[in-house]
Formats: sequence, C-alpha cells, structure tokens
Amino acid sequence: MRFLGGAIMAQEARDLAAYFNESLGPPTNRPDYNVGDFWWDQKNGGSSVNLRQFSSRNQLAGIWYTFDAAGAPVWFLFNGGSWSGPSIYTAPLYRARGTPFTLAIDTSSYGLTEVGTAALVFSDRANVDFTFTVNGQRTLAKMVRFPFPN
Repeated sequence: MRFLGGAIMAQEARDLAAYFNESLGPPTNRPDYNVGDFWWDQKNGGSSVNLRQFSSRNQLAGIWYTFDAAGAPVWFLFNGGSWSGPSIYTAPLYRARGTPFTLAIDTSSYGLTEVGTAALVFSDRANVDFTFTVNGQRTLAKMVRFPFPN
C-alpha cells in the first residue's frame, strides 16, 4: 500500500488503525446521516429550529425561534447535550436576551438563562419530534426539514 508518497507495510497500517481507533474513541451514538438543517413546525409556521451537527464532537447546536404567550418573538439555544441512542439527543435549553436590532446596542443586556431542556427524536431523515420543557411546561412539536426550492 502507498501512503503519503511512500510505502506502508501491513503492520504499520494496523498500528495506524489502532492509533486512530484509540484516539477517536468508540463508535458514536448518533444517526448515520447529518441532521444539521432548518427544521420547521408546519402547525406553527413561526416556530423553527436551525441545527448544526458537529460530527467531530458528536454534538448538536440548535437555535429555536418561536413566539411567547404574548406573541413576542423569543430565541432559545441548546448545546452541550448528548446522544442517548442513534436518534435521541437531549440538551439544556437557554433563553437568549439582548438588544433588539432597532435599538442602540447595550451589551449589558446580553445573556443566556437556562430555562429547561430540549429533546430531539429523529424518526428518519425528514422528521423530528422536538420536545421542549420551558419553565416546567413540557410541549411537543413535530417538525420536518424545511423544503427549500431547488
């Protein structure tokens, strides 16, 4: 076998494989497909989740934008969770606060407050059950990948 312009012997290949298997750890508990995308709640058109999957860290980062009980827009973030199976991800949920874009920037108003949990259960590549608990109230939103036109 040739490797980086030189020959590599079978034992060296086994040594490299053992090294990388040790370094990368055991197989991960995440789906075998990328779940990073824009997910949309069709029943509540203003609510959606943007997911970024970090395969090297076996993590998801999500931004959920929705509306509060008074109809005001609100943003939540989640990160630092874990996969408990190949289709179930849970993480702490934080509410973001800051200056509305129509006002002068006030960095003292920026912050995150932990308000609950986010749980995502992927049934396939196109569907996810997004269960969120905010201030003790648990809700389920059935979401689909947003169908961007070609």
